[in-house]
Amino acid sequence: MKSLVTVTIRRGAAGAPTTRVLGPFAEVWSRWRTIGSDPRCDVVLASPAGTAPEVAPLAACVRAGSNHKLLHRLPPGAALPLPPGFETQDLERVDHRPFEIGPFQLTLGQDYEAEPGDDAPAAEIGPRHEPSPKRPWWRRWLGQRQPA
Repeated sequence: MKSLVTVTIRRGAAGAPTTRVLGPFAEVWSRWRTIGSDPRCDVVLASPAGTAPEVAPLAACVRAGSNHKLLHRLPPGAALPLPPGFETQDLERVDHRPFEIGPFQLTLGQDYEAEPGDDAPAAEIGPRHEPSPKRPWWRRWLGQRQPA
C-alpha cells in the first residue's frame, strides 16, 4: 500500500469541496509545504478570475511532526522561497481537522493506493491486529476470584 497525502479545499464552509493528492507521504512531509496565492506554492488558493487575490502570496506553511500536521501562519509580506533551514515554534496542530486561510477551508488527509503485488485492495484491509478469541485477562482473573 502506498500512503498519499491529500488536501481538500472549499471556499467557505458551504462551498463545494475539491480534493487533490499532494504526493506520497514520505516525500510530501520531507519538507515544509507552502500555502498561498502564489502559483509556486504547493497548495495554491486561487481567487476567481479578474478579482484581487483573497490570500497572501505566501500565507502559511505546513509540515508533519511526529504523528501531527503542524501549520505556521506567515506574517504579511512573506515570500517564496522559504529561507534554508526555516524553523518556527509558533505552530498550530491541524491534523485531519479543517482550518481556515482567508475565505478558504482546508483539510489535510491521507489516502491509500494499491501497489503491484498487494494482496487486497485498500478497502478490504482489516484491522492491524485481529481480536483475540479468548476472554480478556481481567474476566479470567475475576472468574478465579468469584466465591463458589
